[in-house]
Amino acid sequence: MKRLIIIALVLGCIQAKAQQIVGSVVDAITNKPLGYANVFTNFKNRLQYTDSIGYFTLNKDSLDKKDSIYIQYVGYKTLAFAAASLGNTNIFKMAPQSQELEPVVVTNCRRFKEYTINRRLGKIKDYIGPGPETRFVIMGRYLAGSEVDGFIKKLEIYAGNFNANIHVPVRLHWYNWDSAANVPGNELTTANIVIYPYRQGWNSFALPANAIYFSGGGIVIGLEFIYPVEYMRQYNLLPTTDSKAAWLMDMNNRWSLGMQLTKDASQAGFYQVNNLAVRKYNSRGRDLFIKPALRFTVAKCLD
Repeated sequence: MKRLIIIALVLGCIQAKAQQIVGSVVDAITNKPLGYANVFTNFKNRLQYTDSIGYFTLNKDSLDKKDSIYIQYVGYKTLAFAAASLGNTNIFKMAPQSQELEPVVVTNCRRFKEYTINRRLGKIKDYIGPGPETRFVIMGRYLAGSEVDGFIKKLEIYAGNFNANIHVPVRLHWYNWDSAANVPGNELTTANIVIYPYRQGWNSFALPANAIYFSGGGIVIGLEFIYPVEYMRQYNLLPTTDSKAAWLMDMNNRWSLGMQLTKDASQAGFYQVNNLAVRKYNSRGRDLFIKPALRFTVAKCLD
């Protein structure tokens, strides 16, 4: 009898393991792992991220028979596969996407002048983000005088208490401004830049040289908060819908960000959920708007 129980357990483990789709996402040319790629399922309504070395797992039982898997990564062409066509172990190779951007001339500059953008923020309020399985990009428009242009040398972000405990990866996005429609325009993101806020309050990060250009017309910066894979697994292991709902109602389980108030409607914040259209935050009363609390150091070449 004991032997039969052991055999049944072994078979059960093998069957459970067979229900998992394991994926590895890599660059098609270099085979370099692509960490924190977006993996959408259930007709783009559910999201998870690859881990820092490009791996992810999916439960076959949670997928609709007609569903597809979509994989997205900054600077690469989107991949789409029918879920039914995938095996238990898969390697997804992503091809770089050619981007036609406005040329930025980089010279060997000898003299720079540094400007701090958004130095005086005013009152900052804590903002609680959504839970796992949602791709959420929160955006803000930042302006300076027309004489200020150059590459962003340093970025400072005001993080909430959750980030001090979990160290949530944050992917940077940047966009131009559509002045006709008064909304963020084309995405200009050309590099996968991920920062890790490490404490509550201000966190400072040096950015790669000549990566993000701040023009005289300002810039729109987007923050994509990525729950670590291990943290999302904890959420997915909750046994019932009610237990997941209770988990989400606990604000200590969700990332938080400092948001600043502004009276200038042209500098109000925006957000994007999954791949839906970008939306603007509504007024918070007394004609106050909110956007992420960020500061920038811009280095302008004087030569």
